[in-house]
Amino acid sequence: MESRNDRLKGMSYTELERKYNVDPRTAKRYAESPARPEHTLTGSKPTKLDESNIRWMCGWKRRHTQRTDTGKADGTGL
Repeated sequence: MESRNDRLKGMSYTELERKYNVDPRTAKRYAESPARPEHTLTGSKPTKLDESNIRWMCGWKRRHTQRTDTGKADGTGL
């Protein structure tokens, strides 16, 4: 790990912060850790929309995109 080697060479945590563009506490954690930290991506997350919200949105879209005889959408305030 590069930050560990740099720390052993005498660099301070704030110097490591500037070099690696991380918080000084993160630089300290990386420099003191025996192994390289492993970063993993999280799995997919469920949607915040449930079935009732989806049905409501479809109905709202249908109501607000109906055309009048003038060709303008309803609810535009014109």
